[in-house]
Amino acid sequence: MLTLTVASLSALLETDAKKIVALSTLRQLGLMLIRLIAGTTAICVFHILMHAFAKANLFLIVGRLLFSRFAQQDTRFIRTTLLRKILILGLTISLLRLTGISFLSGFYSKEQILLGQYSLLRSVFS
Repeated sequence: MLTLTVASLSALLETDAKKIVALSTLRQLGLMLIRLIAGTTAICVFHILMHAFAKANLFLIVGRLLFSRFAQQDTRFIRTTLLRKILILGLTISLLRLTGISFLSGFYSKEQILLGQYSLLRSVFS
């Protein structure tokens, strides 16, 4: 839980594009570790596959943004051109997938993790 919290807060305060993507990966690994401790590996495999697809898309988009900005990694200096608007739209969709918005792939994997945690806590305290 500590890894999940620290990585999330660090990603909120970071301005380097590559570090933001790396910290979101660390947060997802913390979530998967919580589920492994609970004992269900099938849900973790499903979540890591969904995470891998979304993260690959994120790395491609961030790499293209860095290439178009001549390796400037600071997110505060993004100028909006048509190409960057399209890339930022793709970036937003990938981030929504990772956050677990309804009817996207991250929703189903995180819902299973949270449901498993709820049932584990319910059985412990009943």
